Amino acid sequence: MKASFLVAVRKELLEKASELVPNYGFANASLFHTALGALQEKNEYKDNKSIADVDFAQLFPRGFPIALVEHIVENTNKAAHVRLEESFNKNTILDYVAKNSGSYQVGQYKLPGVKNVVEEAISTKIEALQPYVEYWPEAVALELKPANVPFAVKNLSEFVDNICYYAERMENLGAVIASGNLLLQSRLYYPTIHRDLDKKGHERHQQETDEERFWRGFSSSIPLSSGPHVGGGLLNYGWYIKRTKVLTVFSLAMFSFVGEGKGYSGDTRAMIRCIIDTLL
Repeated sequence: MKASFLVAVRKELLEKASELVPNYGFANASLFHTALGALQEKNEYKDNKSIADVDFAQLFPRGFPIALVEHIVENTNKAAHVRLEESFNKNTILDYVAKNSGSYQVGQYKLPGVKNVVEEAISTKIEALQPYVEYWPEAVALELKPANVPFAVKNLSEFVDNICYYAERMENLGAVIASGNLLLQSRLYYPTIHRDLDKKGHERHQQETDEERFWRGFSSSIPLSSGPHVGGGLLNYGWYIKRTKVLTVFSLAMFSFVGEGKGYSGDTRAMIRCIIDTLL
């Protein structure tokens, strides 16, 4: 049996089961069979006898319920990552600063900071988990089984590290933009527009001012993220402290989420803001 077929079956079965969790929970013994029945009703599997030969015990070696929990955790991590990339992409921020430099210089535009990044990421993940809130204690119980703990720690570490990556970039980008702004103010500046011509000499739609070109060139070679070590093999304590703080915020947010039930997500969001303001 082809590996690609097994991968497709595994993915679609987990996606079907994800849709059923709000009604069945994670521990319901009929969840797997209901999801499998729904999968077999799809046109591409209806007349495919190969699915009957699939060894599901091998496909889900630690069991179907924990595979489903990890599938949802990974998907919600991805949702948070996409949101961070949309909101805090370096080029997006620099383009906005370049096009609104006047507002930035007089203080009418303030760059997003570490608090904004952390709140956006955790709020996005909590929102993505909202359909499963009623049964999430079952998910936590599955993650805490000894065989599953390493995988839960891996997913948690990746989520926290991803938040800190964007938080560090925004923190350092603020200093970079402040330095670049001083350079811009110290020279005679004329917002010349550079027109991009095609082979026939016709002007392309895209236009770029001197300031936009400056910001793109100025920031391209400047590293915005750090690592766990500094020069000479010394530990970068700030790197670890930031991750500890973000982990604390997220852990408390998840405690609130697990205990809140439906209709109380606003309380969790308010608590997240309060903790972030205190710790960060």
